[in-house]
Amino acid sequence: MRICLSILAAAAWLSAAGSAGARQGEPPLSQRLSLPPASEYQLPALAGDGREAEAKALLEIPDKGAEPLAFAVPVVTDISTDTHGSWSTVTGGRVWRLTLRSEGATDLNFGFSHFYLPPGATLHLLSNTNALPGFFDGAYTHRDNQPHGEFWSAPIPGASVTLELFLPAGTERELGLNLTQVSVGFRDVFKIFGGPGLQKQGACNNDVVCPEGDAWRDPIRSVAAYTVRGIDTCTGTLIMDAEGSFTPYFLTAFHCGVTPTNAASVVTIWNYESPSCGQLGGGSRLQTVSGAEFRASRRDTDVALLELSAPPPPSFNPYWAGWDRSETVPLGSVAIHHPGVDEKAISFNTDPLSYGNNCIANGDNTHWVVDNWEDGTTERGSSGSALFHPDNQGVIGFLSGGTASCSSITFDCYGRFGASWLGGSGDNQRLQPWLDPNNRGPLRVAGADPTRDLFRDGFEN
Repeated sequence: MRICLSILAAAAWLSAAGSAGARQGEPPLSQRLSLPPASEYQLPALAGDGREAEAKALLEIPDKGAEPLAFAVPVVTDISTDTHGSWSTVTGGRVWRLTLRSEGATDLNFGFSHFYLPPGATLHLLSNTNALPGFFDGAYTHRDNQPHGEFWSAPIPGASVTLELFLPAGTERELGLNLTQVSVGFRDVFKIFGGPGLQKQGACNNDVVCPEGDAWRDPIRSVAAYTVRGIDTCTGTLIMDAEGSFTPYFLTAFHCGVTPTNAASVVTIWNYESPSCGQLGGGSRLQTVSGAEFRASRRDTDVALLELSAPPPPSFNPYWAGWDRSETVPLGSVAIHHPGVDEKAISFNTDPLSYGNNCIANGDNTHWVVDNWEDGTTERGSSGSALFHPDNQGVIGFLSGGTASCSSITFDCYGRFGASWLGGSGDNQRLQPWLDPNNRGPLRVAGADPTRDLFRDGFEN
């Protein structure tokens, strides 16, 4: 039965490819046709109203606190194709365009509370910065419509971004777009403007493309950065269930702030990695999946489990990580994470873990403690990232906090996977109902690649 389930799950994964994710596909019409200038919408400037000071204050926090890493400030809007923008007639339909600008911003991202594209319609997001000429994200299509009706974009570089919609003739009544939040970035997540205080991750980090990551190529593919509400960011891990169903469960931390009401705003960013070892930069942020559903969370163990709105498509080369809830004390550990909103890193601890308390909230004996990192570190932005067993490469924890950094060879604490398996007051506070719905009881489940591992039995009691 496991084999049949795996085959069906992989087939479903392949059929879902291409939905809900960012991409650079067919370029927008404005890059191929001569269209009138887009109408403009002026957002508040980043500097001059306290935001710049707020951003600098955030950047000066040296350790990992009990909050996710903020990279943008939200601006409430009420924009639709009926109230803003300009229309142009083209062959086969019409084009709507609107440019949004916030002076001093390093990037913008967009939250639509109502998003419905009819078949044949396309939406592009075009950066107008000279630092990355011709950059665009899209096209988004009707395949990106989601049951909850929302859509959230990944950050787009620059202080000015144009929304461009192509609408086929005769589909006007089907369209539904309401842009209710634009998030104004201050942290320069693309690292193209070189603003003061916007340093890259610490130099002691290891790019995952370095030889240090060679033994961890599969788990590396399971880890993604993500944004929530368009303003905060953490790290999480795509994780397998006991049925081998390839359901896109995504494990992260409670303190990252994902709830049933804002899970639709989650945007996961895949394969955001340095192209060469030691670069600690230069990665692409274009492989994204927009949207998620809340499944479970719990404060004392600092666990959160989401289900992504769609699996990462085959072109992202995803991997579903395994896990280990046995609670046997490992003699070391490995962390894969996105420090400081930057490219993916891998860190190594060669000392035995110890049991400890939650280091950011109340929780007795709920965590693993890493005394210090022998190679690499973690930083703000790494929160929620998985801690892996060094022998079986299963997830054993998720980062809560600590004081470790490149300049502080000290500790980190990770919520224990095993402590989050049961407990709490219901299914929305424990992992077992989601990752082992038929109560098979495995202590460990192996990770899997849907193109390679269909016939592998990953159970281990």
